[in-house]
Amino acid sequence: LGEGQWQQDAAAAVILAPGPEVLAPTLHVCVPSGPSEHAGDYALKPSMWANGMPMWQQMGGDSYIYADRHGRWAIGEFDWEAIHGALILPDHRGMMPHEAHGTWQCMFDEDRSHDPGVAVGVGSQASMAAQELWVRLPSGPGHCAGKYELESGWIMHGMPVWRQADGDCRLFGDRNGHWVVGLTGSDVNIGRGILVLTDHRGRMPQHTCGIWEKAIGDEQWLPDPDIRVCDLTASGEAADPDFDNPLSPRSPRDYCSGVSPCGTQRGACGQEASGDGGHGGRGEFCFCR
Repeated sequence: LGEGQWQQDAAAAVILAPGPEVLAPTLHVCVPSGPSEHAGDYALKPSMWANGMPMWQQMGGDSYIYADRHGRWAIGEFDWEAIHGALILPDHRGMMPHEAHGTWQCMFDEDRSHDPGVAVGVGSQASMAAQELWVRLPSGPGHCAGKYELESGWIMHGMPVWRQADGDCRLFGDRNGHWVVGLTGSDVNIGRGILVLTDHRGRMPQHTCGIWEKAIGDEQWLPDPDIRVCDLTASGEAADPDFDNPLSPRSPRDYCSGVSPCGTQRGACGQEASGDGGHGGRGEFCFCR
């Protein structure tokens, strides 16, 4: 309690350390207000511990869930010497990140604002992703359009990957938290693409708010409100009479889901989208000829 002051605590106890078999093998992070690059699935690292607590690494990414030396859960870059957590949950009291009480704080904000929307859950969200998506590009490039099929077991930066049916294009999440369409499988590994939808905030591509952009030259991007991604396995969207209508006035925001990745109801996309254009830049995006 202070210098020379002590208080008994009957709840404190020493028990056997939990083994990997009792720890959650997979966690998912929901960040409905960002930062998007830390969303998605995380896998347990059985041989890695930090400050007495287990660690999880973003699947196919560089973000971690770990306990810092101040007894807080942190999500972000991990460093043994420094604190780089983008999201912080104070005073974990020995509880796992999906069980600990309190509200996560975003460390990107100067006032370290509390964000009650941030949540950590057990299990993989990528495993529940749509098996088939349809990418509509009425203004081109046509070679990236059509049906995309889920690549089973391939997760990059915590998010699933889809491959163009009988084609080479890939739809994936990059390290900056954007959805990207690349021309080949190697584009996934280097974060290169010809189409981008910024700041996915952990939502699947058919539910992410915003306007897609397409590369028109080196470091030049053109917003295209006609680009749409549809879930072919969802009867509501597949049956939408406007989806294949090139004259439809509806924008991609009309296809945004009203449910966040963690299942909580959310407001309209226009109210939810931030005015700063999201977190992070395009990073290694470049025009693919």
